[in-house]
Amino acid sequence: TEIVNVDDEIIKYIYNTFLVCLTTLIVSRVNVENFLDAYLDIIYFLACVSIIAFILCLSWRSIFSIFPTIVNKSGDRFFYIGVGTIPDKGMRSIPRMYSIFREPGVYTCFLSLALIIDLFISKNKSIKKTLVISCAMLLTFSTAAFFLLALTLAIYFGNDFFENRDEKGKNRGLFFLLLIFVILLFVIIGKERIWELVFKKLYVENDSFDVTLVFGPMYHLHTKEEQLKALSEA
Repeated sequence: TEIVNVDDEIIKYIYNTFLVCLTTLIVSRVNVENFLDAYLDIIYFLACVSIIAFILCLSWRSIFSIFPTIVNKSGDRFFYIGVGTIPDKGMRSIPRMYSIFREPGVYTCFLSLALIIDLFISKNKSIKKTLVISCAMLLTFSTAAFFLLALTLAIYFGNDFFENRDEKGKNRGLFFLLLIFVILLFVIIGKERIWELVFKKLYVENDSFDVTLVFGPMYHLHTKEEQLKALSEA
């Protein structure tokens, strides 16, 4: 969806019809268990790419200049790395991971589903996959991702505490590894920056209305110029 922006209405109908037909074919031909395993493996791979890309963004961001760039409808430029996109927001900005999706919030939906499959449905639970997918959710810096991750893990750990006592040691290790990652994230990025990216939108400092409720998700527009541009387009 980051690569192809379809404007022609006829092509949109053909594209949507193709998706419905493909979905019907998958549902009728593919075993559910095999599909869930494949889905989990694909999202795990994308999550690994996101983590590596995030580390490179912080340590060696100039390397992405060798990749071609694309521009979405909002005028934002991205580096296309073959298995996803990296936002080109300048050297000093904090990169939010998009993967192959049009925005971090959409990526969060797919990551959340994969996490639920891994923790509650899959017969072969993997701490490695759980940890990687959870870290990728945090790297979207999406408000929904932080809350969904906390809620999902709280339900899982709570369920295991009362029912699966044999796995307490394994789950304790997962909890501490995630805690270490979160602490590192706050140390590297800074709690003020994370607050601004993730939680600030939840609070209105005065009695005036929040413009994000009227004009859509503008919380990612940090500069005054970006905000004025979005308001003028609206």
